[in-house]
Amino acid sequence: MTRKQQLSQVLGQLDPWQLSVVAAFCVTIICSAKHKRSRSARPRRMHQDQSQHSSDTRQTQQGPQQHRFYQSSHRPTSARVRPEPNERDKQAAEALKMEGNLYFGKAKYGAAIEKYTEALTLCPDWSVLLVNRAMCQKKKEAWSLVQQDAEAALFMDSKLLKAHYLLGMALRHAKQLPESVFHLRQALDLARESNDNIKDEIWHELAQVEFMHWEDRSAQQLHAQQQLQQRMQQVLQLQYHQEATGAQGAPGNVQQDQQSERAALDQVFQAAKQKLTPGEPASAFTCPLTMEVFRDPVMTPSGLSYERSALLEHIRKVGAFDPITRQKMTAGQLVTNIALRSATLQYLDEHPWAWAECC
Repeated sequence: MTRKQQLSQVLGQLDPWQLSVVAAFCVTIICSAKHKRSRSARPRRMHQDQSQHSSDTRQTQQGPQQHRFYQSSHRPTSARVRPEPNERDKQAAEALKMEGNLYFGKAKYGAAIEKYTEALTLCPDWSVLLVNRAMCQKKKEAWSLVQQDAEAALFMDSKLLKAHYLLGMALRHAKQLPESVFHLRQALDLARESNDNIKDEIWHELAQVEFMHWEDRSAQQLHAQQQLQQRMQQVLQLQYHQEATGAQGAPGNVQQDQQSERAALDQVFQAAKQKLTPGEPASAFTCPLTMEVFRDPVMTPSGLSYERSALLEHIRKVGAFDPITRQKMTAGQLVTNIALRSATLQYLDEHPWAWAECC
């Protein structure tokens, strides 16, 4: 007996519920294997960078081990052989940085890059210069150079908000979506901690990348489900043929069993397909003013939550009262609803199609 016949014989002994469990398990295994292959296809350079920098004594001064996504060999080579800059070098580098900032403000990004690069020759460990140069490269849409400078800056200081943000955008253009999500989330957390106004911009960028990532994953999962469904139908068809050949006096019962098993199999795959189908975000995670998914919810003294920017605009233009309860309040009484913010992010992780509502 061949392996195919053995498989069909085993599956033929399962009831519809057991077949549904087998189908769901097979989908999970196939998607997991494809995900591992895509992760292992990452360029070897990032792994080589980790081993190269593990021997660098500067890494012991950085505290906890840095994430593998931004360990890089793009740190200026001169930083390893050049002595510490003296006061004159620091002053000259500061002057060059100011000149670069002036050129940047005038949209002369090439000239600004030259100034920042010249300053880096004097102070190669000044991470701000790398971030500023990456900002110029972003304006020129030179994404590979943005990635290079942002990685080098993060090697020096893993808490640089703009470096995480720039690296996240560069990785999005490089189609490295999981890594892009990681750095954009890091940037968002840092922006929230410092209450930086750039957090809304980061949120929209993160939403775009998260939705792109979901589209890629859902397409792969749908393809895997279709393949598995076809395979299961072939196995069932083989089983039906064997049962029909060996049936004696009860062909009607065999045909009835076949129809019920086919229906059960179709229901299993239809339920799996629905999980990948976009729908309406749950109202518990949407602002009653904007009807959009929360990104920075605040709670009023009456206990209701709203999107911060929408509620502040309501207070400024309409009046200092709760939009629903009409209870009087002030902007100083608003409290960040951290629990709802965390719950919203968890909801988005479990229903990634909802990121489309945040773009």
